[in-house]
Order: sequence, then structure tokens, then C-alpha cells
Amino acid sequence: MIGARSYGGSKTPRGFFAGEIAEVVVYNRILDAQEREAVDQYLAAKYKMAGPIPPLPGEIARVKSPPLVQMLMPRYVVREIPVELNNVNNVLYRDDGTLVALGYDGNIHLLTDSDGDELKDSHRLFWQNEGQLSSPIGMALTPPGYEHGRGVLVAAKSKCALILDVDGDDRADKEIIVAEGWTELPHGVDALGVAFDPRDYAIFFGLGRIFDGTPPSGARDYRAGPSIQGASIRVTATNKLNRQAR
Repeated sequence: MIGARSYGGSKTPRGFFAGEIAEVVVYNRILDAQEREAVDQYLAAKYKMAGPIPPLPGEIARVKSPPLVQMLMPRYVVREIPVELNNVNNVLYRDDGTLVALGYDGNIHLLTDSDGDELKDSHRLFWQNEGQLSSPIGMALTPPGYEHGRGVLVAAKSKCALILDVDGDDRADKEIIVAEGWTELPHGVDALGVAFDPRDYAIFFGLGRIFDGTPPSGARDYRAGPSIQGASIRVTATNKLNRQAR
């Protein structure tokens, strides 16, 4: 199911990875641009004679009665929590142990353990989306003691927003637009991952772009040139956008 997910109201996974994985290279640090280029050249040279992958014979055969989640690492146990939520794509733990879940529908849920068995078994809405958030993809939590209140930072289509609980009742009552105003992509999403900088509480988020496969350089290049799309964005307390390395 690499690359597959349920979307568009369908409960059947779509978007399967139709290919073969020849090699996975893992590093314990971030590679610089020169090192990444060297890895690209190494893989290209190693597999240049592999030839094209033949087309799949019809549909991928599905496993009968597959588990909801299958771990590929030993000694891990998967348990389903007795809570049904709609197409959740982000989960993060708060400092008090509450599990925060963001749905693709824009609703934000708080999951808690009501009987002490360490399994989240109840939930309530932190934020009821009424059209403010479209296609939210990225989520970050405000740090403990954040001066504006406890909240959730969300990267969605056309904006990055901070959803805040000002009065401390675990129900969001305020939305602050952190950044907006860029040209929306014709795709379903545009703003992606988001994070707080713990040093000064600056906010970082990414903007995607459409890749048509034929950039001017002829290389596989997702960078957007002078456009803000395809860049990572830093927003400071003065609410000014600053482009960062892409």
C-alpha cells in the first residue's frame, strides 16, 4: 500500500505505488546539496541498466482480510482505539498526554483515556470546521506556556492558520491567520508541513507546486524559481514572509 490512501469520499484505498523499490539508503544526518547530488549519481549509475518496469497485469491483487495496520518491524503491537474519526492525517501528543488529531475535513479532535488503560477511548471536538480550513495537511502544536493560549497550527490550502483555545476549556474559540495571499494551485492542496521554531516561536511551513515534468533545465526540479510556490516560508512575529532554502 505504499503511496495509497482513502480520499474523495471513498473507503477503498487508491493511489497505489505501481513500481518496484530497488534500494533504500538511510543516513543518520541531513545531507547537503553536494552529497544529495552524489547519492543521485550513485543510484542512477547503479540502476541504469535495470530497464523499464513492465506494466502491471491488470489490478493489484488484494490481500484477503488484511489487518488495519501492519508493522514491518518486529516486536511492535498494533491496537485499534475504539474511536471512529473521519480520514485523520495528523496526530500529535500534547504535553498533558492528550492526543490531538487533525482530519482532512478540517475538524480537530482531542482524544483521551477515560479508564486508565493507556488506550485513547474518548474524543471531543477541539475545532469544528465550518469552511475555514480547506485540505489541511500539516499540523503543529503550540509549545507549553505559549502566550496566546493552547492551540494548533494548521497548514491548509490558501492559508496557514493558528487555531487557539484562549480561555483554557479545550475548545478552540479563535482563529489567527498566520499567512495567506499566495496564488492557489489548481491541485487539491498547496500549503504542506508546518512547525514552530522553539527559539523564537517563528513559524515555518512549505508551499507545494505543480510539477509538469518539463522544467527548463530538463532535470527533475521542483523548485519554483522566483515564485513563492515550492519554497519553505518563515513567518516572524511581525507577520512578514521570508523565503528560506528550498
